[in-house]
Amino acid sequence: MDSVTYKIASFLAKMGHIQKSDIDICRYGIELFIISVLEVASVLFISLFAGNFIFTAVFLCTFIPVRIYGGGYHADTRLRCYLLFLAVYVLFSIAVRFEIFMQHSAVLSFIPILSLAAVTLWAPLSEKSVNGAEKKRYRRISIIFAGAEAAAAVCSVLLGFYNIYIYIMILSALTSLLSITAGKIKNTIRGKQ
Repeated sequence: MDSVTYKIASFLAKMGHIQKSDIDICRYGIELFIISVLEVASVLFISLFAGNFIFTAVFLCTFIPVRIYGGGYHADTRLRCYLLFLAVYVLFSIAVRFEIFMQHSAVLSFIPILSLAAVTLWAPLSEKSVNGAEKKRYRRISIIFAGAEAAAAVCSVLLGFYNIYIYIMILSALTSLLSITAGKIKNTIRGKQ
Protein backbone atom coordinates (compact mmCIF):
# COMPACT_ATOMS: atom_id res chain seq x y z
CA MET A 1 0.00 0.00 0.00
CA ASP A 2 2.82 2.40 0.89
CA SER A 3 4.52 2.06 -2.47
CA VAL A 4 1.27 2.62 -4.36
CA THR A 5 0.34 5.73 -2.37
CA TYR A 6 3.91 7.05 -2.66
CA LYS A 7 3.87 6.61 -6.46
CA ILE A 8 0.52 8.39 -6.75
CA ALA A 9 1.60 11.27 -4.48
CA SER A 10 4.96 11.58 -6.26
CA PHE A 11 3.20 11.67 -9.62
CA LEU A 12 0.90 14.44 -8.36
CA ALA A 13 3.96 16.39 -7.16
CA LYS A 14 5.74 15.84 -10.47
CA MET A 15 2.69 17.13 -12.35
CA GLY A 16 2.63 20.21 -10.11
CA HIS A 17 -0.71 19.44 -8.45
CA ILE A 18 0.84 19.32 -4.97
CA GLN A 19 4.05 20.61 -3.40
CA LYS A 20 6.85 18.11 -2.79
CA SER A 21 6.66 18.98 0.89
CA ASP A 22 3.03 17.74 0.90
CA ILE A 23 3.78 14.25 -0.43
CA ASP A 24 3.44 12.57 2.98
CA ILE A 25 0.15 14.33 3.72
CA CYS A 26 -1.13 13.42 0.27
CA ARG A 27 -0.04 9.78 0.73
CA TYR A 28 -2.00 9.62 3.97
CA GLY A 29 -5.12 11.04 2.31
CA ILE A 30 -4.82 8.64 -0.62
CA GLU A 31 -4.39 5.73 1.78
CA LEU A 32 -7.51 6.72 3.74
CA PHE A 33 -9.46 7.06 0.51
CA ILE A 34 -8.37 3.64 -0.77
CA ILE A 35 -9.14 1.98 2.56
CA SER A 36 -12.57 3.63 2.72
CA VAL A 37 -13.41 2.52 -0.81
CA LEU A 38 -12.28 -1.03 -0.03
CA GLU A 39 -14.38 -1.10 3.16
CA VAL A 40 -17.53 0.03 1.36
CA ALA A 41 -16.84 -2.27 -1.60
CA SER A 42 -16.37 -5.26 0.70
CA VAL A 43 -19.69 -4.58 2.45
CA LEU A 44 -21.44 -4.19 -0.92
CA PHE A 45 -19.82 -7.45 -2.05
CA ILE A 46 -21.03 -9.24 1.09
CA SER A 47 -24.50 -7.77 0.53
CA LEU A 48 -24.68 -9.53 -2.84
CA PHE A 49 -24.46 -12.87 -1.03
CA ALA A 50 -26.73 -11.73 1.80
CA GLY A 51 -29.38 -10.81 -0.75
CA ASN A 52 -29.75 -7.22 0.39
CA PHE A 53 -27.60 -5.25 -2.05
CA ILE A 54 -30.19 -2.55 -2.81
CA PHE A 55 -31.04 -2.14 0.88
CA THR A 56 -27.35 -1.89 1.74
CA ALA A 57 -26.76 0.70 -1.00
CA VAL A 58 -29.65 2.81 0.34
CA PHE A 59 -28.29 2.49 3.89
CA LEU A 60 -24.78 3.55 2.84
CA CYS A 61 -26.07 6.43 0.71
CA THR A 62 -27.97 7.85 3.67
CA PHE A 63 -25.43 7.07 6.40
CA ILE A 64 -22.12 8.02 4.77
CA PRO A 65 -22.86 11.72 4.05
CA VAL A 66 -23.95 12.40 7.65
CA ARG A 67 -20.93 10.45 8.93
CA ILE A 68 -18.45 12.24 6.66
CA TYR A 69 -19.65 15.75 7.48
CA GLY A 70 -21.02 15.24 10.99
CA GLY A 71 -18.28 13.00 12.28
CA GLY A 72 -18.74 10.43 14.98
CA TYR A 73 -16.94 7.66 16.75
CA HIS A 74 -13.40 6.86 15.59
CA ALA A 75 -11.87 3.51 16.45
CA ASP A 76 -8.25 3.57 17.59
CA THR A 77 -6.97 1.36 14.74
CA ARG A 78 -7.98 0.80 11.11
CA LEU A 79 -8.68 -2.85 11.82
CA ARG A 80 -11.05 -1.98 14.67
CA CYS A 81 -12.72 0.58 12.45
CA TYR A 82 -13.28 -1.99 9.73
CA LEU A 83 -14.52 -4.62 12.20
CA LEU A 84 -16.90 -2.09 13.73
CA PHE A 85 -18.15 -1.18 10.25
CA LEU A 86 -18.77 -4.87 9.54
CA ALA A 87 -20.56 -5.27 12.89
CA VAL A 88 -22.82 -2.32 12.04
CA TYR A 89 -23.56 -3.93 8.68
CA VAL A 90 -24.45 -7.26 10.34
CA LEU A 91 -26.79 -5.49 12.78
CA PHE A 92 -28.34 -3.57 9.88
CA SER A 93 -28.87 -6.81 7.94
CA ILE A 94 -30.57 -8.39 10.95
CA ALA A 95 -32.79 -5.34 11.52
CA VAL A 96 -33.91 -5.31 7.88
CA ARG A 97 -34.98 -8.94 8.18
CA PHE A 98 -37.18 -8.19 11.21
CA GLU A 99 -40.02 -6.43 9.46
CA ILE A 100 -42.00 -6.46 12.71
CA PHE A 101 -40.03 -3.36 13.70
CA MET A 102 -41.32 -1.62 10.58
CA GLN A 103 -44.83 -1.67 12.02
CA HIS A 104 -43.86 0.93 14.62
CA SER A 105 -43.41 3.72 12.11
CA ALA A 106 -44.66 6.53 14.35
CA VAL A 107 -42.19 5.63 17.10
CA LEU A 108 -39.34 4.98 14.68
CA SER A 109 -39.85 8.32 12.95
CA PHE A 110 -38.51 10.04 16.07
CA ILE A 111 -35.07 8.46 15.59
CA PRO A 112 -34.07 10.78 12.71
CA ILE A 113 -35.30 13.73 14.78
CA LEU A 114 -32.98 12.66 17.62
CA SER A 115 -30.18 12.18 15.09
CA LEU A 116 -30.78 15.69 13.76
CA ALA A 117 -30.68 17.06 17.31
CA ALA A 118 -27.35 15.30 18.01
CA VAL A 119 -25.88 16.55 14.73
CA THR A 120 -27.09 20.07 15.45
CA LEU A 121 -25.57 20.01 18.94
CA TRP A 122 -22.25 18.27 18.29
CA ALA A 123 -21.31 18.24 14.59
CA PRO A 124 -18.76 18.18 13.32
CA LEU A 125 -16.96 15.76 15.58
CA SER A 126 -13.56 15.32 14.08
CA GLU A 127 -10.15 14.12 15.15
CA LYS A 128 -8.54 16.18 12.42
CA SER A 129 -8.01 19.87 12.84
CA VAL A 130 -10.27 22.01 10.70
CA ASN A 131 -10.44 25.76 10.50
CA GLY A 132 -13.49 27.74 11.57
CA ALA A 133 -14.93 28.23 8.08
CA GLU A 134 -14.54 24.55 7.20
CA LYS A 135 -16.10 23.55 10.53
CA LYS A 136 -19.15 25.74 9.83
CA ARG A 137 -19.44 24.27 6.33
CA TYR A 138 -19.25 20.67 7.63
CA ARG A 139 -21.81 21.50 10.30
CA ARG A 140 -24.21 23.04 7.80
CA ILE A 141 -23.91 20.11 5.37
CA SER A 142 -24.39 17.50 8.10
CA ILE A 143 -27.47 19.33 9.38
CA ILE A 144 -28.90 19.42 5.84
CA PHE A 145 -28.45 15.65 5.40
CA ALA A 146 -29.76 14.79 8.88
CA GLY A 147 -32.63 17.25 8.43
CA ALA A 148 -33.60 15.66 5.12
CA GLU A 149 -33.70 12.25 6.81
CA ALA A 150 -35.86 13.61 9.64
CA ALA A 151 -38.23 15.36 7.23
CA ALA A 152 -38.57 12.24 5.07
CA ALA A 153 -39.32 10.05 8.08
CA VAL A 154 -41.94 12.37 9.57
CA CYS A 155 -43.58 13.10 6.21
CA SER A 156 -43.72 9.41 5.32
CA VAL A 157 -45.63 8.63 8.51
CA LEU A 158 -47.94 11.64 8.22
CA LEU A 159 -48.68 11.05 4.53
CA GLY A 160 -48.90 7.27 4.81
CA PHE A 161 -46.12 6.24 2.46
CA TYR A 162 -43.89 4.58 5.01
CA ASN A 163 -42.04 1.65 3.42
CA ILE A 164 -38.89 -0.46 3.67
CA TYR A 165 -36.71 2.31 2.22
CA ILE A 166 -37.85 4.80 4.84
CA TYR A 167 -37.21 2.12 7.47
CA ILE A 168 -33.67 1.70 6.09
CA MET A 169 -33.15 5.46 6.22
CA ILE A 170 -34.30 5.40 9.85
CA LEU A 171 -31.77 2.63 10.57
CA SER A 172 -29.16 4.86 8.97
CA ALA A 173 -30.22 7.76 11.20
CA LEU A 174 -30.02 5.46 14.23
CA THR A 175 -26.48 4.48 13.22
CA SER A 176 -25.55 8.16 12.82
CA LEU A 177 -27.09 8.98 16.19
CA LEU A 178 -25.19 6.19 17.94
CA SER A 179 -21.92 7.07 16.18
CA ILE A 180 -22.04 10.78 16.95
CA THR A 181 -23.12 10.10 20.54
CA ALA A 182 -20.30 7.57 21.05
CA GLY A 183 -17.86 10.01 19.46
CA LYS A 184 -18.99 12.81 21.76
CA ILE A 185 -18.62 10.57 24.81
CA LYS A 186 -15.16 9.42 23.69
CA ASN A 187 -14.04 13.01 23.04
CA THR A 188 -15.39 14.13 26.43
CA ILE A 189 -13.58 11.33 28.26
CA ARG A 190 -10.34 12.01 26.40
CA GLY A 191 -10.67 15.72 27.06
CA LYS A 192 -10.89 15.10 30.80
CA GLN A 193 -7.79 12.89 30.95
